[in-house]
Amino acid sequence: QKYQAPATIFLATRYINANLLLWYDQLAWILYNTESVPDMAILLKHSIAPELIREVECFFLSSSSIRFNVLCFLTAKLKTFATKERERTLSRLAQACKIKRWPRDKERPMLSWEEVREMSKYGISFGSHTMSHPVLSAIPTPEARREIVESKNIIEEQIQKPVTTFAYPYGKKEDYTDEVTKILIDEGFEYACTTTMG
Repeated sequence: QKYQAPATIFLATRYINANLLLWYDQLAWILYNTESVPDMAILLKHSIAPELIREVECFFLSSSSIRFNVLCFLTAKLKTFATKERERTLSRLAQACKIKRWPRDKERPMLSWEEVREMSKYGISFGSHTMSHPVLSAIPTPEARREIVESKNIIEEQIQKPVTTFAYPYGKKEDYTDEVTKILIDEGFEYACTTTMG
């Protein structure tokens, strides 16, 4: 606002006005705040990646760098899970680590709609990033359409402006399909962002 610098922010609308973290932020919160390493090792071995027992047994969360490596490993693993399975796994992980997935008394991690509307008045544009940030290639096409369309409609209702930009969750080529791209075209999006370099 002070420098009138334009920017675009992509919103996963389920998390606006909610004291919620995206699942991978919940995972990071758990890993960086737990002291229950034995319980975590058991859970990792039997509930998340039983085929990777040898690697899991090497995880000793004694330093930030090692915790970061574990975070990268589990993020890649959990990304392939269906939403409900990932939710159950995070809950089991938090329970095993004797920690809340995200303490409700913590500061709200995402924007509020009031903040979005205020920013929209001062040159910040907003695009859709789905409702709940799924891997669009991993869910049925009708569900992907709902994630995209409902997010777009909610943002437009809140800021009273057309939403014509989109960012694919996770953004790699394997994270979306040609069918998803066609949905964006059908729904009037003008461009979509990936995380692919080039």
